[in-house]
Amino acid sequence: MMLKNGLNLIRNYSINFDTPERNNKDINFVIIHYTGMKKEKEAIKKLCDTKSKVSSHYFIKENGKVLNLVPDLYEAWHAGRSCWKNYVLLNKYSIGIEIQNPGHQHGYKRFSKRQINLVIFDLLPINTDSKANSLRNCYISLITIRVLPE
Repeated sequence: MMLKNGLNLIRNYSINFDTPERNNKDINFVIIHYTGMKKEKEAIKKLCDTKSKVSSHYFIKENGKVLNLVPDLYEAWHAGRSCWKNYVLLNKYSIGIEIQNPGHQHGYKRFSKRQINLVIFDLLPINTDSKANSLRNCYISLITIRVLPE
């Protein structure tokens, strides 16, 4: 799948998402995560496994290739039971981007320039407008998001 800015997306659809389609105008956030897993293949497998109950819209591989796991108009399962300001359950209002990185528990590595450039110059412009908010997972999980009771 080729987007108008020239970004090549590889479809690798996960079945971990909610239907029905949401209104494009309701998407107000981009939430950026890193995998925290040693092996890229295992991270992708987890994001597509029904038992894991987790997914994202995009996955940026170490080599800079981008997988489209969930179409933008569906809710991926990346933000959990969360809220930000007046928004409750951020999956409804966000695009989730997962970047391959082993994380602090497995020998954290600097993100490659290619991974960062893909987020800033390719994925964010596609999914946001001037009113949109970009949140890193650490912002929503550590500082301002309340985890809602089950």
